[in-house]
Amino acid sequence: MAVLRTFISFPLPGEIRTAMEEFMGLIRSHCEGARWERPDKLHLTIKFLGDTDDRLVGDILGVLRDRTAALGPFSVTVSGFGAFPSLQRPRVIWVGCENRDGTLLRIHDAIDEGLAALGFPKEERTFHPHVAIARVRERGARTHLTSLSKNITFDPRHTLVSEIFLMKSVLQPAGSEYTVIGSSRLS
Repeated sequence: MAVLRTFISFPLPGEIRTAMEEFMGLIRSHCEGARWERPDKLHLTIKFLGDTDDRLVGDILGVLRDRTAALGPFSVTVSGFGAFPSLQRPRVIWVGCENRDGTLLRIHDAIDEGLAALGFPKEERTFHPHVAIARVRERGARTHLTSLSKNITFDPRHTLVSEIFLMKSVLQPAGSEYTVIGSSRLS
């Protein structure tokens, strides 16, 4: 048995990643001690699975396909920014994602429920769709996000999501590397 570090997500198109890279450049100097994501890795995580027995990959892909088969492509708006747990004490800096018709939340809930049958714990926190752009590793790192948020934001960009991916993450000294394991096309 091999163990894979996995998550379910959808990537962002190149034009949104480029706009996010420009935005990260604008706020980078206000966030000491942050590790910034590479633009090619920017994605929205629907569910983080963590350490996963590789023998479950087929079952996980089956859940993705079963739970998303009846759903068609849906629109997402990427805009604004914030931080977890707060702008005053950021650990993760993010750009928000919104889906007005509720499809993204339905997909999250359906996948969460389907994977529970495979032994993956259901998410206890409320689903807050976002794209992580930086992680603040250093305790006490100086950030100036609260005042910055009054003067700057990530302007809305729209995209159509037509496929959901099961991804593998391999931790490397220079950061994690992502590989597509499989996907489910929304039709």
